[in-house]
Amino acid sequence: MLRALWHIRVYILVSLCLQVFLVLFSSFRQRSGNKILHKIMLMFIWLAYLTADWVAAVTIGLISKILNNPCRPHGNEGIIAFWASFLLLHLGGPDSITSFALEDNEFWLRHLFGLVLQAFGAAYSFHLARLGNILWVPTILVFIVGIIKYAERTVALYLASVDHFGSTVLPEPYPGPDYEEAVAIYSTIRSVHVAEQTEITLLPSAGKIKDPKFDFHLDSESDDLELLKVAYSLFESFKGLIIGFHLSTKLRESSQKNFLQISADVGFKLIAYELSFMYHVLHTKANVVRNRIGLIFRFITFCFMVVALTLFHFIVKKDEFGNFDVSLTYALLIGAISLDMISGIKLVLSDWILVAIVHKKNCILQRILKGRRWSGSVSQYNMVAYCLHERGIWNCKWLEYFRGMIDKIKIFLRSSSTYKIDDLKRFIFDELSKKSSEANSLSDAMEACSQRGDWALLGTSNYIKLKWTVSEFQYAESLLLWHIATEICFQNQEDPQSEGNIDEEYKKVEQFDTFAEAKRYLTKYKISEHKKACEKMFNVKTKFRPGAVKGIRSKSVLFDACILAQQLQHLEEEQWATMSSFYEEEQQAGTKVLAVK
Repeated sequence: MLRALWHIRVYILVSLCLQVFLVLFSSFRQRSGNKILHKIMLMFIWLAYLTADWVAAVTIGLISKILNNPCRPHGNEGIIAFWASFLLLHLGGPDSITSFALEDNEFWLRHLFGLVLQAFGAAYSFHLARLGNILWVPTILVFIVGIIKYAERTVALYLASVDHFGSTVLPEPYPGPDYEEAVAIYSTIRSVHVAEQTEITLLPSAGKIKDPKFDFHLDSESDDLELLKVAYSLFESFKGLIIGFHLSTKLRESSQKNFLQISADVGFKLIAYELSFMYHVLHTKANVVRNRIGLIFRFITFCFMVVALTLFHFIVKKDEFGNFDVSLTYALLIGAISLDMISGIKLVLSDWILVAIVHKKNCILQRILKGRRWSGSVSQYNMVAYCLHERGIWNCKWLEYFRGMIDKIKIFLRSSSTYKIDDLKRFIFDELSKKSSEANSLSDAMEACSQRGDWALLGTSNYIKLKWTVSEFQYAESLLLWHIATEICFQNQEDPQSEGNIDEEYKKVEQFDTFAEAKRYLTKYKISEHKKACEKMFNVKTKFRPGAVKGIRSKSVLFDACILAQQLQHLEEEQWATMSSFYEEEQQAGTKVLAVK
């Protein structure tokens, strides 16, 4: 029994430490890049997010089990039941993370059942320790706070779920005018042989989505407060895109017009603010605590915790409970109040509150808005380097069961990031602006977004020779094909470091047949150096297309990439501009594919 009590104490300390870690570092996930330190931090956040709920739930069960045991040590039942209420509070989680992935939001119903069960467990623990419990008042106060915190998390998950999120952005149903009245009017018109054309006026939709007035005029000197307000308007208008909602013609044309008038730096800053709003809606409690009711509940919970600490200080005598148990309870109370204060400060300094209170320029607010909303980096992945560092670990059959997991970990660790992306951002923005200005209708815009490199190749002198790389392959295969060809051409320059205009983010695509053939080819010639591997593949004699000699069963595009690299080499200086334009079009097509999924 004493061992079980110490298990509970250790679990409670672990639960408190996990809450402190998540409050302090979970927001780091929004701005994390792809450096090794960032990867390690993300892994710790993920582990803490998964472990926190498990530890708190298990500890509540252990407390109920001990208090229900007639052989338990007597005298400290009240303080143990007090701890159960804190664990309910911990299950509510911090404001800065409610879900780690979008799929987590769909489990809001599971969290609702968890709220009921864990609240029952904490209440049952309080019931078992009710006799002679001098801590019943602070226990009830913390129990209420725990219920509110857990309910906030459940509501936040529900509001971010696909079903509810979709219902908030879709307009209200509009059935049109009354059919019988419309038929009566139409029949009357026909009976009197009215010659002029009569148009039945439809009532305007009373939907929740209103087309905003996009009459903003921004330039490179626009302050961050003004950009934040415009970004919030954009967020409210475009958040329906995440569930496949189609924009109205008026909204699309007005936003298109205004984005053509701003610079790339301003445009990307607007998007960064907008995506920051989206992140907080989908993965934090921002949707719950930023309204009046949420702020009232936040004030109530803070006051209850302060009152609970005060009552505990004056009620508990030093010799009534063990010194360690009293110190642990103080740590729980002070920790909860401190974390609540930190969350409150973060809430006051958040973009949501700034949008609500900003009416004039303020140097302090400007300083707050200088913080990064994302990592400012682009992920990169090199398939050739991955194959070169592949080790023959698959000889052990039992490792085959973990192959998928190990491959994902290796890809995660071997990915890198580049932070020098200003030129890339301007290039993408200029290309999109150019195509947007040429799209005079919705059909033109859809056609421009559906291009997978056709227009980029059309501007080259070897379009006929290169069009097979797009027309004969699906999106992922074509992207992987160009990825390998780009790397081969890049490494076969006289000075590979001199060209920095090829974005390698799009190289992270898995095609297992290509991986297998690349590893087999490099192993066959015992090549271990990156540059030599690319030179060897560039010099491959590809007289015939691989599909003609190998058949259609193999989906590898390795030697197709070798053919493409040799064809691109004939473009000389034109090859880099062609590659850049091709990847820009692939990016557009990729976002469309992801939206469909």
